[in-house]
Amino acid sequence: MLWCGFALFWENGVIASDAPLLFRLWGVPFVCIGIYVMAGRFVADAYVRARTRYAVTDRAAYVETIGVFRTVRRFAGPSLGAVQIQRAPDGSGTLGFRTAQSERSVQNVWLTSRDGFFVDNIEAAYAAVLEAQRGV
Repeated sequence: MLWCGFALFWENGVIASDAPLLFRLWGVPFVCIGIYVMAGRFVADAYVRARTRYAVTDRAAYVETIGVFRTVRRFAGPSLGAVQIQRAPDGSGTLGFRTAQSERSVQNVWLTSRDGFFVDNIEAAYAAVLEAQRGV
C-alpha cells in the first residue's frame, strides 16, 4: 500500500504542477506496479487457476496450465518426492509437490501455493497421489 500510495502521490503532484511529459510518464510504471501488488496479483492468480487442469492417474500426477504459455508438468513415481497438503475446513485444500533432488543438492524447493493443486475433495486427491507415488 505504501508503494502504491507514494506512486499515486507522485503522479498527482507531477500532473498538478504541469511538469514536462517525461516526468508525467516516469511514474506510470510505478503506479501500475503498485496496483498489481495491491489487487492485480489476485486477479492474475484467479486467471491462472481458472485455466489450470489437474489429473491423477495410477502412475503420475499432471498439471496443465493454458494461458499465454501452455505448460504441462508431470510428477511421477519415486521422482514425485514429498507431498505437501494444506486442508481447509470445508474438505477442500491444496496439494504441493517437492520434486526429488539429487543427493548433492541441498535445496528443499516446495512449489508455492500458486503451483499446487487446489481440489474440492482433498482427502480423495491425496490418496490418489499417494497411490501414484507408489506406482501401483
